[in-house]
Amino acid sequence: MLKTGSKTGRLFFAVVPEKRQRQQLFELAKLVRIDSSEKVTAVDMMHMTLRYIGPVDQATQQCLIKQASQLQASPFTLSLNITGYWKKPQVTWTGPDQLDENLAQLVNALENLCQSCGVSAETRPYIPHITLLRKSVRHSAETLPTEIVCPIENFVLIESVSTSDGVKYHIVDDWLLS
Repeated sequence: MLKTGSKTGRLFFAVVPEKRQRQQLFELAKLVRIDSSEKVTAVDMMHMTLRYIGPVDQATQQCLIKQASQLQASPFTLSLNITGYWKKPQVTWTGPDQLDENLAQLVNALENLCQSCGVSAETRPYIPHITLLRKSVRHSAETLPTEIVCPIENFVLIESVSTSDGVKYHIVDDWLLS
C-alpha cells in the first residue's frame, strides 16, 4: 500500500500477448537483431502499451482502477506484420500496418479514463507497437514474411519499477474485454 502522497512506479495500461505469441516475438527479435550489443526484449516483458501514465499518487491509481473496471471494450486481434525503428530511443519494434478499430476504441477509452482521473492528456499520436530490441542500431522498416497473430481478450495496468537488476514489471490489475 502506498503512503499518503507517495508516488507509484511508472504505470501504464497494456495488452500482453499469450506466451506462445510472446515466444514468437522473442524469436523475431533474435532474427532481426543486427549487432550483439542490441538488447532483445525478454519473453515475459513483451507487451503493447495502450496508454503510458507515469508515476501517480494512490488516489489517482485507485481512480484509474475503478474507472477501468467499468470500461466496456471488445476483444480484438493484433496482426503484427511490420517492423520499424525509432532513432532517439534506439528501439526496433513490431506492430500492425493498420490500426484495428477495437484497439483504437480501447486506446481512446483509456485516454478519456486517464483524463477523468486527472492524468494529463497524451499529446503524441498512438502508434501500436511491441518493442523487440533496445539499444538498437539502425533498422529499416519492413513487412514481415509471416504475421504474428495475437488474440487479445484482456488489458492490464502495469507498474514498471527500476531495480538494481533492471526494470521489473508488476501487473497491478487486469480486466476482461467483452
